[in-house]
Amino acid sequence: MNNTLLIVLLMLIAVFGYGVTTMIIKAGSKARKNRLNVFLSADVLSNNTNLKGIKGYLERKNLIRFISRKMIIEESEKYDSKISVTEFISRFTFGTVIGFVFIYFYFHSFVYLMPLGVIGGFVAVNMKLHKIKKNYIELTDSKLGIYMSSMATAISTFENLKGALQSVIPSLEQPIRADVEEAMQILGEGKGVRNAFQKMNEKYDSNELKQFHHQLEIIVKTGNFDNETLRNLAFKMMDKATYRRDLKSAHRSVSKTWYLFASLSLLMPVPFMVVSFENFMAVFDSKILSLVYLVVLITAALSYWKLEKLEIYDPSKDNSATNA
Repeated sequence: MNNTLLIVLLMLIAVFGYGVTTMIIKAGSKARKNRLNVFLSADVLSNNTNLKGIKGYLERKNLIRFISRKMIIEESEKYDSKISVTEFISRFTFGTVIGFVFIYFYFHSFVYLMPLGVIGGFVAVNMKLHKIKKNYIELTDSKLGIYMSSMATAISTFENLKGALQSVIPSLEQPIRADVEEAMQILGEGKGVRNAFQKMNEKYDSNELKQFHHQLEIIVKTGNFDNETLRNLAFKMMDKATYRRDLKSAHRSVSKTWYLFASLSLLMPVPFMVVSFENFMAVFDSKILSLVYLVVLITAALSYWKLEKLEIYDPSKDNSATNA
């Protein structure tokens, strides 16, 4: 009887989790559309076609970036917060231990799956990387908005690109200040506006920033220092920064629902252990309940994945894809 009740309760949790997943997916579908992945370009496909084995499969599916220590560390460097080798190893070790304990406790009847606990190590490291990326994007959007707004005002005042850049550099924050100083240096070498800001455009991958620098190039070529277009692009960047802050607030409230679901799922066996150790052992060794927990785990993981992707969503990328 107790086992039957537990199965019913766990199935209810799974249904609840499905509802949470559906809600998040629905919210995400309204905010974003599917875009072509960079790795699906013809060159990448042709280069990866001949790759064989597990490594080849991971590279073709662009999954290698989640498990390669080198790629994870290099990715963190892009966001000005490098994950050291020591930190990588410590987080990976901690996550792996948690993974082993999790499998042993919730999938005891499939204890031969213990080696899969290493997945917990990769999850722990990638969660750290995601946090670094999230914080970086939030900060740089605001700083880029300030830079663009200041430049839009300065260009109409000085009617000279170098003069405008010199006037705004002291008020900029890092890392934007260093990037603009580098662009200023390239301009001083006699190179064009496009070359000067190319590295900055690639670093931040912002459509508004690329359009802004393209407009600066047009202004320099034509000599027309009307800053209306520049100001509109600066406002768009500021609006995007505000949108991300609002999205972060919404993310917190939805996250509470996810954490409630995950906590209830993980703590479900505890009451049976308190009431009766025999019932707990029956739950502990039940293959059926392990399979139910697998469904719950997959549901929770998918919900978390969708939730975190939505938090760093960039609406301008979808707009550009639609316009294209």
